[in-house]
Amino acid sequence: MDRRRRNAVTSRRNAPQDLDADGRALFGACQDKLRDLGIWDDVTGDLVARMVRLLQIARLLRAAGGGADAIAQAAAGGTVPDALLHALEVEREARVIAEQLLLTPASRRRTAPRAVPAPPAPIGV
Repeated sequence: MDRRRRNAVTSRRNAPQDLDADGRALFGACQDKLRDLGIWDDVTGDLVARMVRLLQIARLLRAAGGGADAIAQAAAGGTVPDALLHALEVEREARVIAEQLLLTPASRRRTAPRAVPAPPAPIGV
C-alpha cells in the first residue's frame, strides 16, 4: 500500500458536528469498522455521514408518526401514519449505503474471498 493510501486509511476523521451524540457514536463505530477493512477515506466518510443522517431522520419521523404505539395500531389493522412510511423509505436508503460500504454481515459475506478446495489426491499414490 502506498504512503498516501495508508495515511488515508489510518487517518481519523471527526464526526460531523450536526450529528447528535448517538449519531457521532455510530459514525465512529462505522469508521473503526471501515478502517479495519482497509477501505476508509474521505469519500467513504461522506457516505457514512449521509447514512447516519438518514438514520437520524428516520428516528425523528418514527417519533412524529407516533412511534411504537402507531406501529402496534397499524399491526392491529389500523392505518399507518405517513411519517412511519417515510421513515421506512429513509431507512431503506440508509441500508443501501450500509450494504455498499460492507457494513452489514450479508454484504461482507457476499464479498468475502472464497476458499478454493484442495485438489483431490491422486488415486494410487
